[in-house]
Amino acid sequence: MSWKEAGDAAAEGVFPFGEDTAAALDATLAIKDKVDDYFIRCALAVFDAGSAPALDVSVDSIRAISGQDLTACRNQIASYPLSKVNPSGELNLRTGINPVWQATVTAFREKVAGKILPQADIMTEKQWKEILARFDAFVAWEGSANGAAVQSLGYERAGAILAEDGKESLLQLIARDSSLGESVAEFRKVEKLLHLFRDFIHLLNNFVTFKDFYSPYGDLKADFQAGTLYIDQRSCDLCIKVADMAVHTAMAPMSGMFLLYCQCVSRKNSVTMTIVAAVTDGETANLREGKNAIFYDRAGEVWDATVIKVVDNPISIREAFWAPYRRFADFIGKSINKVAADRESKVIDKGIGEIAKAGENLAAGSEAAKAGTPVPAQGGDADGKKPFDIARFAGLFAMVSMALTTVADFFLKVFKGVAGLDWWQVLIVFVGLLLLISGPSMFRTWLSLRKRNITPLLNANGWAINSKIIVNARFGATFTSLAKMPVIPIADDPFAGKKMSAWKKSLLWVLIFAALGVAAYFIFRHTDLNMSWLWFWK
Repeated sequence: MSWKEAGDAAAEGVFPFGEDTAAALDATLAIKDKVDDYFIRCALAVFDAGSAPALDVSVDSIRAISGQDLTACRNQIASYPLSKVNPSGELNLRTGINPVWQATVTAFREKVAGKILPQADIMTEKQWKEILARFDAFVAWEGSANGAAVQSLGYERAGAILAEDGKESLLQLIARDSSLGESVAEFRKVEKLLHLFRDFIHLLNNFVTFKDFYSPYGDLKADFQAGTLYIDQRSCDLCIKVADMAVHTAMAPMSGMFLLYCQCVSRKNSVTMTIVAAVTDGETANLREGKNAIFYDRAGEVWDATVIKVVDNPISIREAFWAPYRRFADFIGKSINKVAADRESKVIDKGIGEIAKAGENLAAGSEAAKAGTPVPAQGGDADGKKPFDIARFAGLFAMVSMALTTVADFFLKVFKGVAGLDWWQVLIVFVGLLLLISGPSMFRTWLSLRKRNITPLLNANGWAINSKIIVNARFGATFTSLAKMPVIPIADDPFAGKKMSAWKKSLLWVLIFAALGVAAYFIFRHTDLNMSWLWFWK
């Protein structure tokens, strides 16, 4: 208050432009450096009359930027002198001003020079220094200001508070607040209790008992479930965000689950994140790295997902039953492809070799014809015939005979084993063979499905979860939903094949099984073969 009162007491000396003094000072300071530079240039022009062209902006400087967009050259133009050097030492504030500085000079002329100079458009260096001196008292007074903490209250409000003498009241309020310290501490305990009452059950359900995770209601999800992944005609609800890919992939196989790691890109703002999705139902043949998918997070935002890593573990006993046959089919397919590729390569190499040999023989024949002597074929006699290799033929015949004998022996043992059995015994043998082939795979899968555990997935993200969070086969199936394609009939489809009615299909299958049963009955009843390996049926 004393600072403001001192300024008011010396208003004429401190505020040369009244209430506009602060604005006038700002307008003056805005051009101070440029005006000082101008007057120094004028003094140099007086000192050396020949230096005037060098002190002004050169034509070459303007020519250098004339071909550019001059609005982008404002900083360069602003560095040019304020005005053309005048040996008389006067500055015309209205005309001949650097265009970038014109608006700033005009503001100074209207707020300062026009109010105190006899000729508002012309200013000398002496007048410029007198103008600067007018603000010395104001600058000194403004620099002595204190009480910045209460300056935002304003002079009138601060004066009113001082007039009320509210210090004693404030001290009493402070003392009263201090006496209520224990009560405030109790209030905070109550607040903490209310938060525990509201949120502790949610904490328990998601971090201790996992009730939300094991909830039978499909719309209720645990906090760690990030959303739903749609891939290969199925939806996967057990999706977890991955914090560290290296750590996660090292621990994830211990979960015993079939996992898909996906890189997701938001369609909203192109933000990326990595998730891992557990696949608990359906086939896995088409699930491989590079496959695209769609991910919906808990907020409903859509992400484009791409599979970047697959952790292969059993999914269902049904798939385990067919796994040996699929592996055998894959092996046969790969073997056939390998043999076909090798054979194709040999045929191509042999063909190229034969063509080369034919060319060599043709060239040799031409030379021999000129000389009048016959040329024998390569690897044969003079008539061009190769000798018969009996050893090679015998080896080839023995190899073929061994293969045919092995195949015949296999089928003979099969017929010997099942001959003479009743139909139900043959059925049991058939089922036994299936279990012998698929049983180990199914049993191993059954054990794995009983031990599936998502604890490693959460621990890999930094959760301190020590107990097992088991996901058995029945519960795991709820996390993956398989889509069923709707049957939409199209009238007058020109490419539709002939469809067989349901009763015709049923009748056909009955006839097929009946024919197989009759054929098996006659074969088993009228074939006298050794059944020693099925002694347990006797």
